[in-house]
Amino acid sequence: GQALDGLRAQGGTALYSGLWSGCSAVSQGVGQRQVIVLSDGAANVGPSQPWDLASAAGGCADKGVTTSAIGLGLGFEAESLSAMVDAGGGSWLYAAEPSELAAVFLEELERSRSSAGRGVTLELRLAPGVELLDVYGYEEWDGRATEGGYQAFLGDIPAGTTRKVVARVRVPSGVSGIEQLASASLSWFDPTSESQLAVSLDLPVSWSWSGSTAERSTVAWTAPHVLDARTGRALQESLALKTAGRVDEADEALALALRSLGYVASAYGEDLGERAAVLEGTRRSYDELAGDELSDFQTRSSLRALGYIE
Repeated sequence: GQALDGLRAQGGTALYSGLWSGCSAVSQGVGQRQVIVLSDGAANVGPSQPWDLASAAGGCADKGVTTSAIGLGLGFEAESLSAMVDAGGGSWLYAAEPSELAAVFLEELERSRSSAGRGVTLELRLAPGVELLDVYGYEEWDGRATEGGYQAFLGDIPAGTTRKVVARVRVPSGVSGIEQLASASLSWFDPTSESQLAVSLDLPVSWSWSGSTAERSTVAWTAPHVLDARTGRALQESLALKTAGRVDEADEALALALRSLGYVASAYGEDLGERAAVLEGTRRSYDELAGDELSDFQTRSSLRALGYIE
């Protein structure tokens, strides 16, 4: 309370120095250490680009400090907060009005207290000849290609929750039978003892060039994850086109995605449901809403609502 009483608003948003100050204040503590960034505007003091803020949050993560963020209203800069959260391993939350902040802070604090693993990292190593084409959901600030594979930073994972990493790969021609696709290792820090733990597993896959065999092998519970990932990718690609000023192409990309996803959903016996509404709503926003920030925020909120990004 005394520290807050000494603060004075000066009209600037120094996210970079504010994050480092918070990190320094808690990094020498024990147990769960976290900085929660609250912002209702864009960073305009000191290093302000998304990559600057991601670098700072990543540095905090290296010190054992998690970064979460709360966007307030519609004036905050979504990409910067997303970069901080992705690199910092925390949660991304939203409050429409100041009156909602207490509940949002309590939600995040409860999530932190229930953490089952801190700084969770997935290492994926591909078998010889297997080519990685895409990784959905962990691509920019929290994922990177490695020699022979990929590393995804999953951050802090509360007990009872799941994280999914969806990868698209190309296998050599002529492969059949059961082959090893990849091996994976998961490492994390225990929130209580702070000791580092790890587990490894192999990922065997049965390959077949028969369409009927592929259809019979469909696993029903994967359908929502596949549809969420493909919906998220369509939204991301469309947003990139719109940001580049290619609004017509962005609209066409969403229309194509709707048709493609409809086919996939039918093959799985699923309904597009909310995914179709998100895609259609984003298409309408290109025509009806003014301002890139609002459209950017809505699209990223849709990605998070689908569980495609955190």
